[in-house]
Amino acid sequence: MMASNLDSAIPQLQLEQPHKAGDVEPFPSGRVTYLAPLPLPTSVPPHGPHIGELNDVHIDFGMPSPEVFMWQVTLGGPFTFMFMLTVLSPLLIGFIFFLLGEGWDGASHAIEGMFHASFETTLITGFFSLFLCLAIWRNVHNKRITLIPTRFNRQRREVCFMLNGATEPTFIPWESLSAWVIEAQGVTQYGVHRQYGMGLG
Repeated sequence: MMASNLDSAIPQLQLEQPHKAGDVEPFPSGRVTYLAPLPLPTSVPPHGPHIGELNDVHIDFGMPSPEVFMWQVTLGGPFTFMFMLTVLSPLLIGFIFFLLGEGWDGASHAIEGMFHASFETTLITGFFSLFLCLAIWRNVHNKRITLIPTRFNRQRREVCFMLNGATEPTFIPWESLSAWVIEAQGVTQYGVHRQYGMGLG
């Protein structure tokens, strides 16, 4: 509830006023730092989760490459679930039977019974969850195909991006582009709440 009050504390940027790289506009809960026009060195290497492609000619910002973790969860989650239900749970049941004094014969009978009881259900639910994970991946991948990143071209010294609803890309020289970073923080009942944002205009 209180975190929404921070949104009203972020100032409206005065883009009509000329700014240069390095200008800082403070406001009650943070500051706005202008990075362009003209480059401002930040001493931070050019990498991050939002950078798609980086080479000597251009950098694509806003369309990152898919992460390996996504594939690990998509494929590993359902197969781990199937392994746990068909292998680990029968072993656990057998161990419990062994501890209760059923002996090795009772424990092995419980392991075999649990395996046969869970095998068919595990296959159905495991492959259904795999299908569901792959369907979600395909949906996200199709959205990624429609995104057009903002391209910063070093050789031409221009920025290319698509405006909302536009059919043709917009090219702007670096010198007429303004870029800024907004940092804000406030206190909520849960602790300190920090917000960051980046803008181009």
